[in-house]
Amino acid sequence: MLQGRVNSPRLFDIASDQIRALRSRMLMGSILRGEVKGVLIRMGVSMRQFGMEPAALAERLTDEQSAVSLNYPTNLTKVWEDDFDLLSRHGAEVCEATLVAYGQA
Repeated sequence: MLQGRVNSPRLFDIASDQIRALRSRMLMGSILRGEVKGVLIRMGVSMRQFGMEPAALAERLTDEQSAVSLNYPTNLTKVWEDDFDLLSRHGAEVCEATLVAYGQA
């Protein structure tokens, strides 16, 4: 038992996740009501979610690579070129797939 001690990093992770979820719901509500034009792009999303054909999936990042992008640490350390390229490619793929799937492309 923690005996009154709080695991601060985990507590901040939980609070951060809750804030992100609340902001996402607020943004999606505004988009759906037509108050703003936009889409919500989620890093870490597998291309399988978009129902792509196997041939199209073969040209995209793997689920494992998408997971690496999702779990990439957010800190102030140097981003290596290979990591940057992976994050950038994943972001571009998710953005393109989201826009095509929801008729914005």
